[in-house]
Amino acid sequence: MIRFLMITAGLCVVAAGGVFLLHSLSGGSITQERPLVESVTPLQPAVRQSNLIIPINIPLETIAAAANAAAPPHLSGTRPNPAPSLFREAQIDYMIDRSPITFAAQGGGLSVGSELKGNVHVSGQGAGSVTQSLGGLIGGRIGSQLQNLRFDQTVAISGSVSAQARPQLMPDWHIAPRLTGKVTLKEVPLTISGVKLNIARELQPLVNQVLAAEIVKAEETLRGDDRIINLARQEWGRLCLSKVLPTVAPGAPALYVEVKPVAAVAAQPVIDAKGVHLLLGLRAQTRILPEATKPECPFPSRLEILPAHNAGGITVALPIDVPFRELNRLLSAQLAGKTYPQDQSGPATVTIRALDLTPSGKRLLLALKVTITEKKFFGLSADGEVYLWGRPELDKATQSLKLVDITLDVKSQAAFGLLGAAASAATPYITSLIAERAQIDLKPFAADARARIAAAASQVEASRSDVKVNVTISDLNLQDIVFDATILRVTGEARGQASLSVISLPAR
Repeated sequence: MIRFLMITAGLCVVAAGGVFLLHSLSGGSITQERPLVESVTPLQPAVRQSNLIIPINIPLETIAAAANAAAPPHLSGTRPNPAPSLFREAQIDYMIDRSPITFAAQGGGLSVGSELKGNVHVSGQGAGSVTQSLGGLIGGRIGSQLQNLRFDQTVAISGSVSAQARPQLMPDWHIAPRLTGKVTLKEVPLTISGVKLNIARELQPLVNQVLAAEIVKAEETLRGDDRIINLARQEWGRLCLSKVLPTVAPGAPALYVEVKPVAAVAAQPVIDAKGVHLLLGLRAQTRILPEATKPECPFPSRLEILPAHNAGGITVALPIDVPFRELNRLLSAQLAGKTYPQDQSGPATVTIRALDLTPSGKRLLLALKVTITEKKFFGLSADGEVYLWGRPELDKATQSLKLVDITLDVKSQAAFGLLGAAASAATPYITSLIAERAQIDLKPFAADARARIAAAASQVEASRSDVKVNVTISDLNLQDIVFDATILRVTGEARGQASLSVISLPAR
């Protein structure tokens, strides 16, 4: 009987050992209830401010070409009797040629000049009151010689026109030209019946008075000229747009950039030896969307004047929406199917079989399907699902998304504790593993956005024949992240430079 009991006990021990060995070789598993996730507030349409402030260079030779094309090279005509009290039947016929108009920088303003050459034909007869009228000019003693004298003479005249402009841009979209100028005539002696008169000296005050009146008229005309505001209004309408961005790779999804100008900006013109330099631009709200929109952009009644030292430039804020399914795909490609630690150190290894990232409130829930294997001859192998909580953070230095403040879900901690010492030892390692390895490189998304902007800029460069536009997008850096239940939104800021050089101006 005793022998029977011993044999029976031995068989039980062998059976128990077989079960234990079978369990060790085949592994265990445990099912844990998935943690509840919090609701996430849906993201609103992302709107960021972009600045496009472009230096505009108008070379002096371009200005001169337009002025010379607009101004007639020859002036001719007939003036009626300028002083009936002095002359009867007097007539002045003139023909004047101008030299090419020149422009130069002078004292921070623009100097305009042209040489004048021509002929004046004077004919007529002295009036009865010529003695008294000319007495102050040539002396009463000879005035009587001119009474009723007929004359018909042609004299050559020459001189120059010089003007200065210090244009100032006004907040109401108009220009205050701030013009000054004068005409200088060289001395032209005219002899009538032996009497020599200095025509230039006597005509100079009258001519400058006429020029002063013309300057006042030009000031009023330019101050009331609506061409700038009309052109700005037209271009404003063109810049208010929703346009598909050029694709940068076959099969890439269509994306639309929406631009809503909200303010117009400019700096006062600066004049130097090379030309007139302006800063013009706008502040706009920009965003990238998967579909076209119809933005509304009211035209601003006032122009914002920038400080003169502003260097201009382009800063375009671009919200980039990345679906969580794409993030899961990237993470899976990075981690799934791999065993850690890769150098096989530690008491156990962890093989990540699948993963899923789910938004929850202000955190993310990372579900990992793992196999934990104890590193012993008959080490335990356990399958299960680990849940970790983490907060997404943008690493600006590496332009990558990573999880911080990672904690193991309480239920995961308890569940894996039931699988034995191997699982208990491995679970803390999983936390550090995710902190180290679960990072998503966002630089490809930034590179894609940068390439799309550069492609759009190249279209602008080739769109006009009267100007030369250079646009360079130097970089695009990611600035911040937000998310909702389906989308992780990364905001990038593209920086660059643009310049516009005017090749030709309309002749007016």
